[in-house]
Amino acid sequence: FKEASGPHFEVQDRMSTQVKDIFERYVSDPSVRTVDRVPSNHAFLAQVMCAVEVGDIALSHHADGGGGGDMWSQFWSALCEEELRRLTPYKYKQLDEGGK
Repeated sequence: FKEASGPHFEVQDRMSTQVKDIFERYVSDPSVRTVDRVPSNHAFLAQVMCAVEVGDIALSHHADGGGGGDMWSQFWSALCEEELRRLTPYKYKQLDEGGK
């Protein structure tokens, strides 16, 4: 994570900049959650955790995501909601084909 965020990368291409931008908008802008922006929620969550660990995202600075409550709880809820949304069509397709 740190290597992909180093000074030899252009500012807009740094992983830290991209992850922080998506994290900050994940709750408020559902279009940020789409597969073309976040192909894997599992990988994105790992990137967010790395960013928190190295200090690029300070959860204490995001105590209020605008709708009340703390940002981490809102982010986690939105992440779970998006993951369930992605899994839903697969489940319905299985049921249509006679699967359980």
